[in-house]
Amino acid sequence: MTQWGRQRAIAAAASNSSQARPDVLIDATSRCPQEARELGEDLLSQWAKAVTGDQAGAAAQALARADRVARLLVSHNGDRLLRDSVDAIRSHSVRRRDLAKGYAAFEAGRALYNSDKRHLAIDEYVRARTFLRNGGSPYWLAVEQSIATLHTHKRELRDASRILENVGAQAEARGYLALRARSAWLYGIVKLQMADPAGALDQYQRATTLYEQLGEPGNLSNVSNAAADTQRVLGDFQRGWSSLSVTLANLPGDQRSDPTISGVL
Repeated sequence: MTQWGRQRAIAAAASNSSQARPDVLIDATSRCPQEARELGEDLLSQWAKAVTGDQAGAAAQALARADRVARLLVSHNGDRLLRDSVDAIRSHSVRRRDLAKGYAAFEAGRALYNSDKRHLAIDEYVRARTFLRNGGSPYWLAVEQSIATLHTHKRELRDASRILENVGAQAEARGYLALRARSAWLYGIVKLQMADPAGALDQYQRATTLYEQLGEPGNLSNVSNAAADTQRVLGDFQRGWSSLSVTLANLPGDQRSDPTISGVL
């Protein structure tokens, strides 16, 4: 079991009520930035659900927990997307309901994507992007990245490239390291489909460097595996084995995979 798996099990065992569990889980993710970031995303979805359901107390609690995770992430690796997203909710109180609609639409789009209803996901993603961008939340960039994934599935590679370049540039300027890393990873997939394996490897290397900086071994393992496959196709077996060794060294036994990427490979 991975470090996160052990901490999650401890957290579940230590929590005697469903209300207490999220706070215990936040403690458990303090040394696991990838899981902390994913937990923060889940908390934003919980906040949105509470707001649209007129549950003010639950919304305040979810936002406070997301704020706590955001502080952990900034202190651990400097990633600011969750931090800025929480701040946007607090500083745009008049637009909170629209922001909640944006997060809810994004969650609905991801659910459709993961259930192989990609043709329906695009409408939810576009709604999410509009609500979040108009509401002043930087999280619209994460939605835009998901739209690029849909373009990749449809082999609309120029559109995907344009979006990923823009998201990557804005993520770099704003200190959104995980968003920048995932953009590079996806762009590597696009480059490979455009018959540019050298360009793909360059993007994979950028993603690898960022995931090492972030301390996200699960994603580091996945990107290294993609690089290894590309290097073997090119006949560069020495580098391919080197990348594969990074994959194996960072492969968590209970890692939560990212279906929005694995589905494109």
